Amino acid sequence: MTLPYAAAGGSVELRCILRADQPNPRSLPQLVVFACAIGLLVMLVVGLIYPRSPEIYWPATVAVAVGATAVLHLRNTRRLRARYDAKRLVLSPTGLTRIDAATIVEIPWNGLTGVCDAPVNVVADPPWWMSSRARTIGNAATAALRAETAVVLTGRGVVRPVPGASRRILAAQDQALGSRLQAGEPFHTPAATINAAEFEEHWRTGTIGAWVHRYRPDLRLG
Repeated sequence: MTLPYAAAGGSVELRCILRADQPNPRSLPQLVVFACAIGLLVMLVVGLIYPRSPEIYWPATVAVAVGATAVLHLRNTRRLRARYDAKRLVLSPTGLTRIDAATIVEIPWNGLTGVCDAPVNVVADPPWWMSSRARTIGNAATAALRAETAVVLTGRGVVRPVPGASRRILAAQDQALGSRLQAGEPFHTPAATINAAEFEEHWRTGTIGAWVHRYRPDLRLG
């Protein structure tokens, strides 16, 4: 079987097709927590200066909270764009390798077990401004919005940290996986996952599906 777009070296690299400017309801909890925190701080400060002038501190509170939240949203969008730009999927005769700014997920063809449903965006990068309690509240609120799932490739594989990766992201990964990526240790798991839809919209009938059918014709992709 001829694999589409096969490179001379026998491998194919796919870039992430996600866009940072697409609406992302999962960022809403963080923005709400941030807006409330900034608004409360401004209201307390301005209220102490003008305790009998609600016509001053209420507009100031709203203006600063909205402005600061807009700036944060733009910052998060730039960070998300950089994260998407770093994502790529390498298909080779040895297996699948997903690479992003923080981790490398490797699943060999003989370890691939099929597909399964998994939550979208399981691990986020907690923002620097959040206290540990605020992060807990934000994560709980975000979890309530994670009803959407994606069909992902899964199997026996290994997750490795990228040198110099964000410690916040690695800490979140360690908490979710029970791993020690922050310490530089690879995490071997029977349930490694790769979201193929991040790299190809119709991946079952596209390049990714062709590689899977070539090396694991026994698997059904659904």
